[in-house]
Amino acid sequence: MVLKKNIFQIFDNSKAWRTLPIATKPDTKELVAQLIGSKATLTASRYIKDIQKFFIWCQSVKLKPVPPFRSALLLAYLSKSFKISQSFSSLSLSYSALKWFYSLLPDNNPNPLDCSACHQLIESAERSKNPVKKKRPLTVDMTKEIINKHGNP
Repeated sequence: MVLKKNIFQIFDNSKAWRTLPIATKPDTKELVAQLIGSKATLTASRYIKDIQKFFIWCQSVKLKPVPPFRSALLLAYLSKSFKISQSFSSLSLSYSALKWFYSLLPDNNPNPLDCSACHQLIESAERSKNPVKKKRPLTVDMTKEIINKHGNP
């Protein structure tokens, strides 16, 4: 899978490994597999698909998806993604997937998705969801009518 190859490359190229003696550097593929195992299999695979969408978007706008990502870049992606999907759940999934991906990296940098602008985008999208239509409660008369219509003779 292209994404896992990208994750391995990102891990191998991380600044965190350069400060360690070569003998202490773990097997990147094994480590990534262990870290991906921190989520349920279906969740991890869904997150990986969403992260891959981010990588594809980066390439489409002529950017290399190399961390550390700037908050502005992630905010631009999330905003564009929400504009296309008009779905809070889709935006929430992208946000969670990218946040999880960033948390897998061995760097000590703060997660750029923790910025207030990203949180406000999520809140705004949540408020734009279609309101829930409340159903009328079932009255006693309605219950009697149903029983009379469908009840035993």
